[in-house]
Amino acid sequence: MSVFSRFYNIINTAIPANGENFPNILPWRNCEWYTFIMRSSRHVFLFPVTLIVLFICQFSFAEKAKQSPKKKQALTKIELVGQGFDLPVTRWVGKKFFVLEKQKLVRQFGFELYLSPELGLSKKKIDPAWETPKRHVRCDKIERSYIIVKEVKPSGKEHLVKFEHEQSGVGLWGKTHDGSIEGIAFAADIDSAIKRWPGAFVFSARRFIDVYDSASGKLDNIKVKIEQPLRVTGVRWGIAPLPPRPLWIIIETQSGEKGFIPTRTSWVNEMIDNKSASVPWDDDILETDPKKLYSWDETIWETINNHSIVTGMNRKQVRMSWGRPKAVLPNASKNKETWVYSAQNLVFVNDSLISSEGK
Repeated sequence: MSVFSRFYNIINTAIPANGENFPNILPWRNCEWYTFIMRSSRHVFLFPVTLIVLFICQFSFAEKAKQSPKKKQALTKIELVGQGFDLPVTRWVGKKFFVLEKQKLVRQFGFELYLSPELGLSKKKIDPAWETPKRHVRCDKIERSYIIVKEVKPSGKEHLVKFEHEQSGVGLWGKTHDGSIEGIAFAADIDSAIKRWPGAFVFSARRFIDVYDSASGKLDNIKVKIEQPLRVTGVRWGIAPLPPRPLWIIIETQSGEKGFIPTRTSWVNEMIDNKSASVPWDDDILETDPKKLYSWDETIWETINNHSIVTGMNRKQVRMSWGRPKAVLPNASKNKETWVYSAQNLVFVNDSLISSEGK
């Protein structure tokens, strides 16, 4: 057998007619010429041409991807659950939660967790070692420790949840309020945060970072610009009931100022009314320099950094300046929409702010 024939057999064996054994490179497999090329490549004379055409296809798809970036879409509730961003109360059984540390000013009130399913209406004698006069579980017994969900039962529109304190084995009960139990956080959230942010740079969507004085228990903040990079030096559990986010991203500015940004990595145990169809940290941080994402005029950036709005701004600019609205009211006209904030309603037409109405 000639060298030519042997080479033909190798090619013929390695690349069958359907191209099954050819490297699985997605842009090539999506090319409408793929089947023809794979069949053609069985012929040794066409093999160099085949390779050239394949690389042209790959380059073509790459250029098309650059020119048509995927538009960011809001996630549905099903997608939020599927991607691990949410977990309904009915699926909490077996899950672990972390009991947050309480701020000094409210430690005396304990947590809204109880030693019996009757909650605060129990007829049993109060156990002062575990309970406050209102039957709340004392802070010093469970804060900074883990509790595991053992049972979930419907209770009207809410749920009665039975926990077991991991350290002592004591049974605890709590009732959700708007789908949430105050003072506890989904344990898996901190693992997600540690994998995602330490060592990275983020940008404050709120345009300030918090500073907490543990000695006095006071909270303060430092103003920053939305495009100012902040280096993440660590992640820790937050303190209740300070900024209602269970996680604190510890950050440092380029000038050496230190503080934190409270956030979350899931919607688990968040009040239903506060949840949105976006990633849970969307209102708190940006993971990319916004000026690299949007080529807006400097006047717009200055307006955003001052938490202000002007007519003519689009929805994205207003959202970045004022945050997520409490409600969005559609209008009879498809091109008109009203955003509801605490003090004002903003009216948009064709993605342009046309008026602001005070309440």
